[in-house]
Amino acid sequence: MKKEDLTTRLLRNFFHIQGPFDECRQEVIYKACARSMVQIFYSSFLLFLFYLLFGRFIEIVRMAMPYIYFGLIWFMSIKAQRAVQELHLEKDDKSEIIYKTYSKHQIKVRSWLVFISIEIGLFALLLFHKLFVQQIPLSIFLEKIIQTEIMVPLLVFGLSIGAIFGTMVYSFLSLHKEK
Repeated sequence: MKKEDLTTRLLRNFFHIQGPFDECRQEVIYKACARSMVQIFYSSFLLFLFYLLFGRFIEIVRMAMPYIYFGLIWFMSIKAQRAVQELHLEKDDKSEIIYKTYSKHQIKVRSWLVFISIEIGLFALLLFHKLFVQQIPLSIFLEKIIQTEIMVPLLVFGLSIGAIFGTMVYSFLSLHKEK
């Protein structure tokens, strides 16, 4: 019998798995962990942007950010643990495990939604930062944003970040494509 490594023992203890840790259970747990890591990455990225924009100006944001990161990771790990426990992996029947699949249309729509929502979110953060934190009037903000030397770098930055996350969503959901 093969000796368990540290990762397998940690997963067995974290997800409260008794009995054999076969490939089917291992695959389901790794998918749940991967989904949680992607969500932690997305949330961390957005929290980091929020910290960059407001951490310099708002003292409470700077002080609370480590606790927010800890809470985020704790919440996502509890969510992954509950998702795996709902699968009832103590049963040996592999047919009871439900795999969610997506059509090509659903995958495209979700990846485009991520792309567009990141663009809108970044613009809203910029707008909020300029209007409320730096207290620039709306007319001056609109005049500055229309200038090409300011607009082009913002567009390139926003489109590249949106493209990266949209592509990540597309590739992640393509693993669960309907056949």
